[in-house]
Amino acid sequence: KSKLVNPLSSKIYDKNGDLVYEYGKEKRTNVTYDQIPKLVENAFLATEDARFYEHSGVDFKGTARAVLVSLKGDYGSQGGSTITQQVIKNYFLSMEKTSKRKVQEIYLAYKLEQQYSKHEILEMYLNKINLGNRSYGIATAAQNYYGKELKDLTLPEVAMLAGLPKAPNNYDPTKTENIQRATERRDVVLKLMNRHGYITKAEMEEASKVKVTDGLKTATVQAMPYPAFMDAVVKEVEKELPDANIGSDSLEIYTTLDIDAQKAADRILDTNIINYPNDKFQGAFTFMDTKTGEVRAIGSGRGENKAVFKGHNMAIELDRAAGSTMKPIFDYGPA
Repeated sequence: KSKLVNPLSSKIYDKNGDLVYEYGKEKRTNVTYDQIPKLVENAFLATEDARFYEHSGVDFKGTARAVLVSLKGDYGSQGGSTITQQVIKNYFLSMEKTSKRKVQEIYLAYKLEQQYSKHEILEMYLNKINLGNRSYGIATAAQNYYGKELKDLTLPEVAMLAGLPKAPNNYDPTKTENIQRATERRDVVLKLMNRHGYITKAEMEEASKVKVTDGLKTATVQAMPYPAFMDAVVKEVEKELPDANIGSDSLEIYTTLDIDAQKAADRILDTNIINYPNDKFQGAFTFMDTKTGEVRAIGSGRGENKAVFKGHNMAIELDRAAGSTMKPIFDYGPA
């Protein structure tokens, strides 16, 4: 059961409780089945496993049909693996294609269906899948591609997302070279939704007229803000919680960071507010609340020696007694 728990990034907050940064390799927002709109469910079922509610983990009938339509060159043929099998592959098995691994996949798919409901399995699947654009799970994908909650997605948007699992990097419409492929794949999903009775022909045709790039959010990669302070925070948590994995244990870390004070600290080091003797002259300091002793900001290094995350942080790693008493953390714990 522990393998069915998705790794979740940890969230770091400032002194006011506002989110500053999400730390972790897989930035993911889990949702429960009740939070998954029927439109989203129908799109993925039509595309990935139309007989999901009829089989017991493995769909031999569906596999045979997938092979047949592939031989005929029919559009939108589904793969041979059910959603349950895909959950097994994503959580438990390697991606190697061997007969032994396939037997394991089939056996474990049956076992999973005996222990979990269909809704739970679908929830696992939609929270785990890689949908490209640094998106793990359907809720994260909705935010990364469209800046929307699941409930606000339109039919063309849902169809685009449902077409991604087959080849996320090839169908990601935020990449110019993928737009034609993404359009064709989106339209395949719409046809499958119509074929299985989830949408009408008129709805399919209307959705097909929408450009696949419509509504896409401008792609941005969030750089880690205030690296000297973030570095101190993570190192402190790792010291206090040696058994925790900050990148995957979904910690809520509340810090003493004052954003305005931190920006002022950065300006002191990055600009000519102070007349430094030369560009090689270095500095490191902390801003502390004199009433509480809480660290409000950390400045560390100038130019090429400016502190980087997980690098040398002069403000906290100098051989001085004060270094061990400065605590940038107010509180932390599991989400």
